[in-house]
Amino acid sequence: VPPRQRLAVQLVTEGNLFLQASLFLRENVDLSVVTPAEYAGPEGFDVTFVDRAAVDLSRPGRYVLFDPPEGGPFVHKGTLDNPGVTRVRSRHPLVSGLTFADAGIASASRLATERGDEVVVAGPKGAPLIMTRHDAPGQRTFVAVAFDVRRSLLPVSYAFPLLVVNALNWFQ
Repeated sequence: VPPRQRLAVQLVTEGNLFLQASLFLRENVDLSVVTPAEYAGPEGFDVTFVDRAAVDLSRPGRYVLFDPPEGGPFVHKGTLDNPGVTRVRSRHPLVSGLTFADAGIASASRLATERGDEVVVAGPKGAPLIMTRHDAPGQRTFVAVAFDVRRSLLPVSYAFPLLVVNALNWFQ
């Protein structure tokens, strides 16, 4: 069996130990953690995780966004309070084998979808809780989680670290 390809992964955060610990699950990840002020772009990284930070996402790259702020590539159309999970695309590689029944999300941003977006995990009225977007002209690919995982029960579930690993696998 050939060795796994090493992945250069960047985490942009003010501090999220749940996310940082989940990125250590894959032995082939070379992790760099930076604050939003230190962020210089996605160049040199296979995947950039952005945790609740308003940073420049205009350059080509692969991004995983947690609670993306206004003003970035995702338009906010309001807030969902205590959204329950209503639908999961169980065959999508991001969530294969995972359940979100006890996600316990306190609030989520109601993100607008565009043509070609995939809603992987939906809340009330199909609102995306986890979605993907391919921006071919900008050479960007996104996974967006529409809520702050620290304000949910997801990090204490087996589903969260596996979601992070699945995102890495999906990009690879």
